[in-house]
Amino acid sequence: MSARPLIALLRAKSQMARHWVVSVRAQSRLKVAVVSVFTVALWLALFGGARLGLGLFEVFAADLLPGGELRLADLILGRLLSVFALTLLVLLALSNVLVAFATLYRAHDMPRLVLSPIPPMQLYLGRLAECAMASSWASAYLGSPLLLAYGLERGAPPMFYVALVLFFVPFVLLPAAFGATVAIVLVRLIAPRRDALRPSRLLLVGLALAVLFFGFLRPRLAAPDLTQTATLQAIVQAMAPTQSPLLPSQWLADGVLRAAAGDGAGALFLWLLLMANALAAVTLATLVAERWLLPSWSMLWGGGGSGSGGARGRAVGGGGAGGVERARGGGAAAGRRRGV
Repeated sequence: MSARPLIALLRAKSQMARHWVVSVRAQSRLKVAVVSVFTVALWLALFGGARLGLGLFEVFAADLLPGGELRLADLILGRLLSVFALTLLVLLALSNVLVAFATLYRAHDMPRLVLSPIPPMQLYLGRLAECAMASSWASAYLGSPLLLAYGLERGAPPMFYVALVLFFVPFVLLPAAFGATVAIVLVRLIAPRRDALRPSRLLLVGLALAVLFFGFLRPRLAAPDLTQTATLQAIVQAMAPTQSPLLPSQWLADGVLRAAAGDGAGALFLWLLLMANALAAVTLATLVAERWLLPSWSMLWGGGGSGSGGARGRAVGGGGAGGVERARGGGAAAGRRRGV
């Protein structure tokens, strides 16, 4: 299968991004200046706070661990990075479900792409790349000052900063593939009966689950006494489950720490492990999308719905899974006639 449709789709998206950047010139200079200054100031504040916090943490650890037998980075910082990576992985997975639904089903250009001769697999891969970039830029912006501050505080070699970029790519591909797959499966299952799922009912269910969750969690939340060594040991033990060797977040954390320590071979192995699993997840997600993306899109917009959604679905080829295929076939035939 030729990759030209995918390349053309990615090239079109890159041109749209360039045009958006150029369009900033038409905005008010004061507005652009204020946004730019606050963006840079926030990044510098995060970097300075992280650098100061790491330094104070080392002093605090020296008081708790006299004699210098253990360093804070060896005792706590690895676990903190594992917790941060696992939290980021979960948040990215949840956000990618919403981003994938908006990109695959609600985007204004999706009807034209569905009717185009782009194969479903390449259409999905192009949209998946867009989902990964849209959902991960904030984590890169907010996480980079913390990791850079750690590298400078530890005196990490240049390999550490290269590893940050290399590990970030497969790490964001995993939740992007997961979120897109969940979005497709949910639409495929819910679209035929979407009239029974009113937004008000979903909101009530979500509020009830949130109340139950915080009611369960509140009695277990207590302010720890960080002046006690036993409390510090309890916190370290509580973080231990996040360092499971089966978690992708642990591969990221361990690989970054190995790169900071100068262990290039260990960091390379963990990066290959993370990349292999990311590619496997993308492959499985592509198989699901190739089977269910177009039928679920047709069900959502033309599967017997009412209002603007139903009219829009009928306009692009009728309801059911066969509507998109008939429309795509008609578009291809029209293209052949124009070519003749």
